[in-house]
This record gives sequence, C-alpha cells and structure tokens, in this order.
Amino acid sequence: MGAWLAALCAVEREAVADDSELFAMYGPLAAEHSAAAADHVADLHDTEDQQRGSASSGKKNRIVGQRWIRCGG
Repeated sequence: MGAWLAALCAVEREAVADDSELFAMYGPLAAEHSAAAADHVADLHDTEDQQRGSASSGKKNRIVGQRWIRCGG
C-alpha cells in the first residue's frame, strides 16, 4: 500500500508540474463549490440511512463497507 501511495503522489506531482495553471484554479473552484459538495455528501448519508432501515426491516440486504448490496430477490 505504501508503494502504491508513493507512486500516486509522484504521478500527482508530475501532473501539477505539467499543468500548474489547471491545478492553481482547483483550490478556488473547490472552495467556491464546497457547499454543493457538502450537500452531496449529506445526500449520500441520507441514502445510506434509508438503506440501513430497509436492511433492518427484514429484507434480504446487507451493508458491505460503505456499499449497500441487495441479496437475492
């Protein structure tokens, strides 16, 4: 895992060096739209809560990690 993370960081550093103007715009853009991202994450949590409710209501469902999987029909 450490080697993979180091390789990923190296690729990211290279990408930033190759297109520094693009990455310079990323910070302000992310800050400008952080509310939309927060809303999206909240929606994901709401969906997960709904799925957990379905799983506990006797349906054949299970939560695997952060992913909901319907088992059977």
